[in-house]
Amino acid sequence: MVSRESEVRSRMSEVRRTCCSLPVVYWRFPFADCRFTIHDCRFTFADCRFTIHDCRRSNLNPKIMNRPEHAELWNRIQQFEFDDAGAAITFSRKLADQQKWSPAYTAKAIEEYRKFIFLCCISPNGASPSKTVDEVWHLHLTYTQSYWNAFCKKTLEKDIHHYPSAGGTRENHKHTNWYAETLALYQHVFGTMPPADIWTTAGEPLLIDDSTWLMPGNLILIIVCLLLLPFVISYAITGTMSPYSLAGPDFLLFYALLIAATTICYYRLQKAKLTFMQQLIEKNFPANVTVFQLANFLYGKHRAVQTGIVDLYQRDLLKVNSKQELIIHNTRYHSTPNEQNPLIASWQTTPENSQVAYETISGKWYNQEAFNHPVLQRLIVLTKQMVSAKIKFFVLFFTGIIGIARIMQGIHNERPVVFLVLEIIALIIVVVILEKKMSEKQVLYDVVEGVLREKAGDGSLHTDTVVREFAVHGPSITDLLPAGLAMASLFVLFPMINNPRAGWVDTGASMASNCSSSDSSCSSGSSCSGDSSCSGGGCGGCGGGGGD
Repeated sequence: MVSRESEVRSRMSEVRRTCCSLPVVYWRFPFADCRFTIHDCRFTFADCRFTIHDCRRSNLNPKIMNRPEHAELWNRIQQFEFDDAGAAITFSRKLADQQKWSPAYTAKAIEEYRKFIFLCCISPNGASPSKTVDEVWHLHLTYTQSYWNAFCKKTLEKDIHHYPSAGGTRENHKHTNWYAETLALYQHVFGTMPPADIWTTAGEPLLIDDSTWLMPGNLILIIVCLLLLPFVISYAITGTMSPYSLAGPDFLLFYALLIAATTICYYRLQKAKLTFMQQLIEKNFPANVTVFQLANFLYGKHRAVQTGIVDLYQRDLLKVNSKQELIIHNTRYHSTPNEQNPLIASWQTTPENSQVAYETISGKWYNQEAFNHPVLQRLIVLTKQMVSAKIKFFVLFFTGIIGIARIMQGIHNERPVVFLVLEIIALIIVVVILEKKMSEKQVLYDVVEGVLREKAGDGSLHTDTVVREFAVHGPSITDLLPAGLAMASLFVLFPMINNPRAGWVDTGASMASNCSSSDSSCSSGSSCSGDSSCSGGGCGGCGGGGGD
């Protein structure tokens, strides 16, 4: 069995080299007892008891993997199993339960933890984890046998200690710089940008504080007075306090006044809340958002993808030939640490002078995680959390129940209720209109669109005017810019899709985040124990491992 496993390992090295460049690889083994399955380039050898994970997605820098010790280390990290098959509650399940993550997001976080540990081992300066990765690290540290013996000693062949941050402004600044270096190293080593829902950009909070709106006391007083005002006016006119003792015409007047008061209350409630929300959005708006992320958020996938294509076209990295075909020119590209275009990763893997269809770019090249910004996605969730349904429901219920009770009274007394029903319908229509015109999502959209237009105008969002204006106006820039008119041959290839405000997606558990925003530091000691987590000072990260 030892010789067979050795043979399998040897062949798997060849499989790994091959499968990282092919979408699917089929490999025959001369023995039957080492079975394997292929699914997204994931190989599982049931009898030989080792696994290779996600080799297709680990596009490691060849310069780094030319060092045999680095290639072997990465293979060992990929093969390490965090879940004990015999455990009642596995590591990944416990992590998902503690953090309230979905199984898919948990698996992704663990894979990013593998990459972080690899960076810790190969970098002379070590690496600094994101908040999500740090939560995985914290939990793994509590599995002392798995972490220190099976992982550090046998897999990494070195101890990776968890160094706490000392806290304070100076330490936070140091941590921010270290984290930024880690993100740059990640892109250099793995050949792709870190996923934004796990690796937030340095200095950008994923959790947004102060999201609870409390109704001001003076607004409560105004609402109470407005709702009581129709009773006072009715009493002054008819001398009757109870609305159910009023004659038909008098009640219709009273109820019209009550609907007007309810509409004003509803408007004031919504206006106060939206003013608070606008301030909250402006306070937490990410400074590092890209033109591609804004286009995706506001106008949807196709506008974002097309903006990316325009950027490639303007940089002479993609052209349109005489046959109206998109042609790749990737030999002209010079890598930059501040690359923003999410299409670059797939574009780099496409051979020179290859013809590529728009459908391929919008389908296979489109990586939603790269086009999304975690803070913008969190703001979408916030719009749902801020809806103060109880207050609005009380105002509407108060007015509605009075009208419904009067209708029942009229039916019982065999009196006409048509005009009262029409008044109630009018109230419903007014509320629907207000809800649509003054929704939380509408405010969020208006603020984000305002930022896009402002940054597109001052040039701070992107250096190229055509790219900025296309993100805002789409192909209609042919009517606005001479340079846009020159790109008409490119725009012809774009499908005509009416997709304004298509960027609203439900982020769910994937937007979970785990560290508070205080300046406290990690728990003491060289490693963290228990279920503790790092605060805003950040976990210091791991020590250095080695050079490239």
